[in-house]
Amino acid sequence: MVKKAIHSPGDFDKKLVIIDGDKPFKQKQILKNSKIELLILSPCLESILLTIFSPKTKVSNTISAENCKKKFQKDTLKTTTKASCHDYEKFFKNKTTKSLLEKARKTHPVLNRIISIMAGQK
Repeated sequence: MVKKAIHSPGDFDKKLVIIDGDKPFKQKQILKNSKIELLILSPCLESILLTIFSPKTKVSNTISAENCKKKFQKDTLKTTTKASCHDYEKFFKNKTTKSLLEKARKTHPVLNRIISIMAGQK
């Protein structure tokens, strides 16, 4: 994934690669001279989203990324099959979702970093 980000076309000031923290990452050397910021989330982005959109759900660093993704897709995206890019796109374009994420970024530094980079802020 990192190699793909390095070689993807476009004149970007920065690229962001987000990976799940439950699997070892062995390509740190590749990042040394690139404009890529790497965020390793433990266990995954969906774990952060679960704490925001399903606050009663207990999420710990011992749960696997796969189980977090399944729980998020079932509870938040309301799908019992593997969610598609379209499912996530629809979710993130929702005004209520955007409002909750803006509020949550004040107390979630990693979420704030992701949103800042996506908004073109440093």
